Amino acid sequence: MTRLFCSLFFVLLFAGSVSSQEKKSTPIDIVFIVDISSSTTGLLSSVRNNFWEINNDISRLKPEPDYRIGLMLLGRPSFKEENAYIRIASDLTSDIDFVANEMFIIKDNATKGKVYFGNAIKETVEQMSWSKDDNAVKLIFLVGNGPLSNGYNYQKAAEAAVKKGIKIYSLYFPNITSPRDQAEWQDLGKVGNGEYFSISLTKGNNIVFEKTYNNDLLVEANSAINSTYVYYGEQGKDRFEMQDRLDILTGSVSDWETEARSFLKATPLYQGKNAAWDLVDLSKKQALNYSKIDRKFLEPKLQGMSDDALKTYIDDKINDRQEYITIIKMLSQKREEFLKRKKEKLELFRYNNTFLGIVKKAIVQQAVSKGYTVDF
Repeated sequence: MTRLFCSLFFVLLFAGSVSSQEKKSTPIDIVFIVDISSSTTGLLSSVRNNFWEINNDISRLKPEPDYRIGLMLLGRPSFKEENAYIRIASDLTSDIDFVANEMFIIKDNATKGKVYFGNAIKETVEQMSWSKDDNAVKLIFLVGNGPLSNGYNYQKAAEAAVKKGIKIYSLYFPNITSPRDQAEWQDLGKVGNGEYFSISLTKGNNIVFEKTYNNDLLVEANSAINSTYVYYGEQGKDRFEMQDRLDILTGSVSDWETEARSFLKATPLYQGKNAAWDLVDLSKKQALNYSKIDRKFLEPKLQGMSDDALKTYIDDKINDRQEYITIIKMLSQKREEFLKRKKEKLELFRYNNTFLGIVKKAIVQQAVSKGYTVDF
């Protein structure tokens, strides 16, 4: 443990155990359909650069959300004409890092491509694994520009969505203004039982927060918690490296987003959701049979361990994980208190006419309408 954590370690002795997870409530399914053709250059960056803050607002909902997220991309020639230039980057999943990685690996460049929004909506509605719960929050955020009338009929696709209880938010990015296109996007908001917005990428996002706290410990805790993940299986090492890569990519955006990702890592939206590749999370779901763990997929220093030695190692990592979660929560609390004190200024930041503001407001409003509360 580093010198930065030493003082916090003693605080943890009196912190008590972290409260158990609250009972899950109404499912929340959210899919982003993002136009990444040349006319929307900068839009994808705006989506992913605000990704952690959007998820943090969801993590603040009470009771603990039963939350999944999905991603559909369209408008790249590499997606091929026979696929209507669309691609499901991720089905609805609780694996937030997987969706984030799919956003970050796509280059936000000026590749010219055709956009078939009707096809994208249709495939999103039909092919993604939407909740069967009639009371679920089910939202599509369609983000882009250009005509909606190309390809499959967007109105039929929207009507099919509504029949499944899915609301469509039509977020028009007026990089190239066209009254006809804008009218179609407005119509989609109505037909899709959601709303229409003309969005800005940057307006309102230049608010300067003069922090009254030091985030060095929070950033270090974010890095340290990665050391408690014990990868296994064929995809384990890749997923472990993905986690670290997302930290680095997020850090290249801003300190603010690094704080947001760190905050998310200590919440139930992230913890326990990596059992497919992490033995610590897997141990929370089932008793581990150490003799059946294929050692060749573990990191080299673990491959020669006996079952008893590996169990001891995992138990230590479980305890370390809980320590770091508690530390992150303690440090994040300072950030939360700071933001609450800046509530008046924060309202402009959270709910302005940008992609970030509109999405956050819509999600919170729909969640509250289904019985959730948010104290923030």
